[in-house]
Amino acid sequence: MSGHTRSRTGAVPAIAGIGVVAIALGALGIVWIAAQSVTDGPPASPTGTHLPIWLALRVGCVIVAAGAFLAIGRHESGAWRVAVRGASVVLAVSLLGDSIGALHLAGLAPDATAALGSVDSVERRLFRLASIAARAVPLLALLAAWEHSAFPPAPAPPSPSRVSELLLRFEPWLFAIGACTLASLLAAAAFINREIAWALPLGADTTLAGCAAAAIRARRRGDRRGLVGWLMVSVSMGVGLLMGTYSFGGPLPTPSALGPYQSLLRTLLRDAHVMTIAVGMVAIAASLVFGERGQSGHHHPRGRS
Repeated sequence: MSGHTRSRTGAVPAIAGIGVVAIALGALGIVWIAAQSVTDGPPASPTGTHLPIWLALRVGCVIVAAGAFLAIGRHESGAWRVAVRGASVVLAVSLLGDSIGALHLAGLAPDATAALGSVDSVERRLFRLASIAARAVPLLALLAAWEHSAFPPAPAPPSPSRVSELLLRFEPWLFAIGACTLASLLAAAAFINREIAWALPLGADTTLAGCAAAAIRARRRGDRRGLVGWLMVSVSMGVGLLMGTYSFGGPLPTPSALGPYQSLLRTLLRDAHVMTIAVGMVAIAASLVFGERGQSGHHHPRGRS
């Protein structure tokens, strides 16, 4: 291994570690918002407008993704390479969107989202979720590819279920489809036609299935941190799918017990949904960061079947 490659590999844990701290701080910020909501009532605007907290989450996602991309390098091939490239493109587009938003906040560009209506309109909700998905789902795909690159395949149990084996077989394609379609469909539903949201299961369900496959891999190799992280993400995404059945105008009516969009209970549900995914990402990335530290200086990419 060349000195350049060794130095790059050794720097990965430090780079990703900074991102892990940023995401953790963002998750703590969400807890603070939720506590404020309980004591003072829901905020006048959705939690997505709390810029310092969301900035920490966004920057953390980008930094961890950069660490994952460096760790993966050129080791991946086939379907995993497709997933890595697709996730990287979506993440780059989300950064471009952030740049446009920053220009608007600085008064240098018009508001590109002005046509979406008020802060709690369905279109605005779709766009906020698209903004989050454009960072979170590509990061999950990169973390899964990093795991695949860093750890040797664990042996299957004596009688593995067919469902588990199918999930593991198609895991890279599940992440590739989820990373490339979920945020795109949400943005299209927000800006073009709300009915496009009916296609969201294409991106949401494939991402959830990919996370389930990653949890199976973590369990088989005995990675407790990784398993807890992937389970947290999977459970929260499942809850998010249920929330999506009424949050964007159907197909189900909003349960009367939840109240309007800005009610305390719905605000806390949204905060808990995002926080659980953020904490799950921290656990997954921390497992990889500490794993990379243990391999520093003698990293040997495993062979490919």
